Amino acid sequence: MTEPLVVAMGVSRRFGSGSTATEAVREASCAVYPRDRIALIGPSGSGKSTLLHLLGGIDLPSAGTVSWPALGPREGLRPGKIVDVFQGPSLLPPLSLIENVHFPLLLQGMAVRDAAVLAAAALARFGVAHLRDKLPEEISAG
Repeated sequence: MTEPLVVAMGVSRRFGSGSTATEAVREASCAVYPRDRIALIGPSGSGKSTLLHLLGGIDLPSAGTVSWPALGPREGLRPGKIVDVFQGPSLLPPLSLIENVHFPLLLQGMAVRDAAVLAAAALARFGVAHLRDKLPEEISAG
């Protein structure tokens, strides 16, 4: 069997302290392997995004451990090994759609020309290539 990408053992995440503390995730354990498809479901505020942030190394648990056996230490996850797609608007307003898509590639040190080619291919794959030169305010958030 292949090595897991991420393993969470007894992970909890608490925000605040004392009587006003909120426990967003409590003693969660899981392992995610290559090619796994996982759905997190639950009501708003149930800790889904918090758990994803813990698994992706964006946030640190208050208790328990998260490790990335197949990917290496947390410090080496970004850029390149783990990508986050946030549920809220995260496009940079002064950049066109194509520039927003290739910007993270530039941050990884990719050449502008190569980043533009990959970004154009991604937009085409999702059927939005015709929006490539639009600013975020000119396109639907959906």
